[in-house]
Amino acid sequence: MGNALGWLQSVEEKAWHASKEGDLETLKAIAGTTPSALEWRESDHGKTPLIMACTNGHIACVQWLYESNVDMYGRDYRGNTPLHHACQRGQPAVVSFLLGLPDLTPYVVNAKGMGPLDAARRAFRLSKEDGDDDDTLASITRCIELLEQRCALVHGALYERVNNFVSSVVGFSALQSWETKYAIVLRTSSPMFLELALFPTMSTDPMMLERTTPVPSSTVLVLVTANHLPLVKRDASAWSLSDKSFGFNLTGMIPRDQVANTGPLQTFQYAAIDQDGLDMWSAFFSVAASRLPDPRVTADRQFNTHDLGRTGSLFVGNVPMTQTSDGDDDDDDDDDDDDGVEIARPLSLAPRRPSPPPPPTSDTGEEGSSTECIVCFDAPVAAVCVPCGHNVLCMACAASILESTCPVCRRRVREVVKLFRI
Repeated sequence: MGNALGWLQSVEEKAWHASKEGDLETLKAIAGTTPSALEWRESDHGKTPLIMACTNGHIACVQWLYESNVDMYGRDYRGNTPLHHACQRGQPAVVSFLLGLPDLTPYVVNAKGMGPLDAARRAFRLSKEDGDDDDTLASITRCIELLEQRCALVHGALYERVNNFVSSVVGFSALQSWETKYAIVLRTSSPMFLELALFPTMSTDPMMLERTTPVPSSTVLVLVTANHLPLVKRDASAWSLSDKSFGFNLTGMIPRDQVANTGPLQTFQYAAIDQDGLDMWSAFFSVAASRLPDPRVTADRQFNTHDLGRTGSLFVGNVPMTQTSDGDDDDDDDDDDDDGVEIARPLSLAPRRPSPPPPPTSDTGEEGSSTECIVCFDAPVAAVCVPCGHNVLCMACAASILESTCPVCRRRVREVVKLFRI
């Protein structure tokens, strides 16, 4: 029966299953007669032969497909690239190979706005919750380490100000306590933000810090635009019962994977371990904006990487997406089905124009008013991002993100239009 079913398969399906099973000889034979089969997508999830080879760790097939010039960013219908899938399934050999390719960017994002590192962290958390064996956790951890080695800019120790039981009950921030954290600053897919990832540690000795998990306990997207000073030193406050010396504030926002929606810019309080630590963090963030580009990636792939690998209408990540439930997959490797995530499906019609943003409120005295620029918080809103239509920036900040991404929806900004209010 198996052979009979094999006769009914198309050439494209045979190539897809050969990649899934690691059958390199069959792949080569098919490529000799039907090279287009190497880019075929199955109908349920839009996964390519390369995605299947990466998912199942068939490194020889992955290498051969790369040499055959397949699309290394070929996405599934959820916007996941082959690198996303390799991270989700804990395939460190594949991740190492992909990261070693010239000009392949690790900052590409899927339809949920998650990069490969986000996908690997999520896979680790889910595997931990499911009670997977140590080998599986170790494989995913290695994928995380490889991505951190590529994306990290600086690391060190600092104190994070956190709520405790008393401060939560009383609602008085001066009663908050401090925790020693291992910190890593990493590049992101945005030209405006760096990620500050904080990890718990067993030791309180800043010289002997070793994180206890590969997944951070908290992350903050730190704003690092050229016209904004991200770090402001802070003197110890007499109003705080437990303030630290060598304190500093960072301006940023909490990522979407920690809250329902990315919130407005906030001020986050931290403290260095000593004066040398404060000098180090201050020196780094004073030049952070100039260190955003990855020297191993060309300028056109530094940011706006949601466009990479898009083929026709197979993946349209910027249109309104409908929540759907997928059918059973024969390879049972879709990690995104368990949380009701909104996904992008293939479209045969032109994408609808995004709805315009809500009009500005008249209450200009309220914090977070829509008439105030969400980046600098100084100048009034005076520009509209095109084509997304978000009206949240002053002209100075809008000019700084031109040809970049919108700070609200991360959609690429083609131009900005100045508003004249009557």
